Amino acid sequence: MFSDDVGRSINWKGVNGKKAFSQMASKTLLLYAVRKNHFTRAATDEILKHAIRWFNLAADRGSSRRRVTLPAGV
Repeated sequence: MFSDDVGRSINWKGVNGKKAFSQMASKTLLLYAVRKNHFTRAATDEILKHAIRWFNLAADRGSSRRRVTLPAGV
């Protein structure tokens, strides 16, 4: 739905100069899409919890934070 680069510019409330996912039409789209599944029809809180977590971790994905590898023997 969003690339990692775009995800880094969005958070739930729109603080720190980022866009607010809670106010986006994409939030409604996500809720409708997940609720189409019979087993997840009433999972609003769970859906939003995972969406918030996804945006929180966007900075850790991709090339923005690469793990430093230590030389052998250290």
